[in-house]
Amino acid sequence: LALQRNGRRSKIWVHRLVLETLIGPNPPGLECRHRDGDPTNNRLENLVWGTRVENQHDRKRHGTDNSGVRHYRALLTEAQVQEIRQQYAAGGITQAALGEMYGVSHRAVSKVVNGITYVDAGGPISRR
Repeated sequence: LALQRNGRRSKIWVHRLVLETLIGPNPPGLECRHRDGDPTNNRLENLVWGTRVENQHDRKRHGTDNSGVRHYRALLTEAQVQEIRQQYAAGGITQAALGEMYGVSHRAVSKVVNGITYVDAGGPISRR
């Protein structure tokens, strides 16, 4: 939630304004965390300064993380990721062939089967 003036959004976020006003300046390297995962809940008891890593962990815990299949540019569904991993683990098929089957590059398949992308999608991770 950002402050607005004459219908235009400012660059001042309400959660930062609350913390900076009531707790103090933003410490270097820290950002605002919403304890309950609701970015519209800007009550002081819901806000705390924290690291980027802590904020990412919060997002995973709250289910608001947008990585993997939830990412707006995701090319594969969770089921497709699991199928790719299972087919590759079973052997007899190349990453390039899997890429053609699923409409992605062999590099994308490599990242899928090696657990670099779609980390939480499930399925066997290649150990080759």
